[in-house]
Amino acid sequence: MQRLTELGNRIRQRWDNKGYAESELPEIAAAALADAQLDRTFDVAEFLGWFARQSSLPEQTFGQFSDFPLQVFQSDRFYIELLFWTNSTTTIHQHAFAGAFSVLAGSSVHTEWTFDLQQQLHPEVCVGALAQKKLELLTVGATRLIHPGKALIHSLFHLENPSITLVVRTPGLPSAMPQWDYCAPFGERGVAFRPQLDPVFERKRQCLTMLAASGSRAIEPFIADTVEGTDDAIQLAKLLVTASMLLPDASRLAGPSAASSISSARWPRRAIASRSSRARARSSSAARRRGSSTRASRSSSACS
Repeated sequence: MQRLTELGNRIRQRWDNKGYAESELPEIAAAALADAQLDRTFDVAEFLGWFARQSSLPEQTFGQFSDFPLQVFQSDRFYIELLFWTNSTTTIHQHAFAGAFSVLAGSSVHTEWTFDLQQQLHPEVCVGALAQKKLELLTVGATRLIHPGKALIHSLFHLENPSITLVVRTPGLPSAMPQWDYCAPFGERGVAFRPQLDPVFERKRQCLTMLAASGSRAIEPFIADTVEGTDDAIQLAKLLVTASMLLPDASRLAGPSAASSISSARWPRRAIASRSSRARARSSSAARRRGSSTRASRSSSACS
């Protein structure tokens, strides 16, 4: 994978010439990816053979983005990773980092969105107008810039299995935090929320996905029971994201109260705070880890 190392060194030199300004990296990375034309020589079998023989790798981060992410170049200011996708679709999301990505294998339907904030219901839940801005087909060799924050809100539907993207990116940028996910399960009114990893609820989301894929009739009572048993506003939003991606009638299955609450943006702030407080009370250790400074930071965050 010598060409990936050469790509990383080239980007590092060009970015150094620009004083490592964060705003400069997307253009530099996109130009370097286009010049390298790695899509013309990338071979999946050859790459997997190389990977299988490695006894050490660049420092790896472990997250939920893609089915198999692998960092192949690491510097102190950015890294390069390969993302292998077997699931068809991503959530509508923005990024808290800067960079660029290029399609190495497969193709994807790429949708860009806009979000106009209308009301901040909770430090971690907003509602507003979510609208499609651009729709395009990305094929092998296509390269796109990644600007942090609301400058790029997008989603991808991967058409081949696997699809592979090559990403050049910074670590998370404090200036671009928080990172939001979006959904519009009940019409034009969109919901923005900060994704969090709760082990119990993530298992419920995975179960929902499994039930939908298997065509199980148990999915309807499972959604209703999960909504009824969810006291946390963020978890409810995450459930509705999953349901809206999998099912056309998610609002009916989630129940009229959930649909009305999201679509009309009438969740009282005190009610949401109360629901979140009850959830935090059941997990006091998690509350202590967040600490008062984190809560204060979140209280000042907005969907912007």
